Amino acid sequence: MKSFSNPAQSWEQILAWIVKTQIGREVLNQFRQQIAANQVRIEPYPRSIHLKLQALSEEKSQPAPLGAAFITDGKNGTVYLDTSGPLGVLVPFLFHEMIHSLDDSLWKAARNYLRPSLQREVLFAAECRAFHAQHHFLEQLKLLHPEYRAYCKTWEVQFPFLNREFLPHEIAHLYRSIDGEVTPLRRNTSTLGT
Repeated sequence: MKSFSNPAQSWEQILAWIVKTQIGREVLNQFRQQIAANQVRIEPYPRSIHLKLQALSEEKSQPAPLGAAFITDGKNGTVYLDTSGPLGVLVPFLFHEMIHSLDDSLWKAARNYLRPSLQREVLFAAECRAFHAQHHFLEQLKLLHPEYRAYCKTWEVQFPFLNREFLPHEIAHLYRSIDGEVTPLRRNTSTLGT
C-alpha cells in the first residue's frame, strides 16, 4: 500500500496504472490520439491556481489532494494535474478527466453558447458518465490489485466514490453544495470534494 501513498513521479507513472485495466487501455488509446493530434495536453496546475486550491484544501478539517481538472475552449483541452498528490488518488482522478476529454458534449458545449439551464444539464450528464466510467475502472483495478482496495478505504471520508459507485443524486448534491445549483464543473479537485 505504501507505493499508492507516495507522490506520483510523473503523469506517465499514473498512465502506467491506468493501462493495467481493459477500460483503462481503451480510454488511454483514445486519449493518446488526442495528445498526438495536439488537441489535449497534460500539465501541472499553474502555480497561482495550485496555491489557491492548496489554501482552500488546508482550510478543511481533512485536507485532501488537489487532483486533476479538465478544461477546454472547444478547440483545445488541458488536463491539469497535481503530481504532488498520492499516486493512488491521482490514478482515478486522471482517468476521470480523461473521460471528460473524450466527451464530445463538453467540447460542443464549450464551442457554443448554451443557456445556463442547458449548460447545467450537459455538464451534469458528463459528470455522471465520468463517475460511472471511473467506478468501472476502479473495480477492474481493485480486482487486479487487492491491496489497492484497502488503500481506497483510507480515503472513504474525503472521496467515497473511490469505494463505491457515486449515484446521480450524490453527484447533484456534491455540485449543489459548491455553488448553490446543480452546476457540475469539469474538474476533479479536492475543493469540489471529488
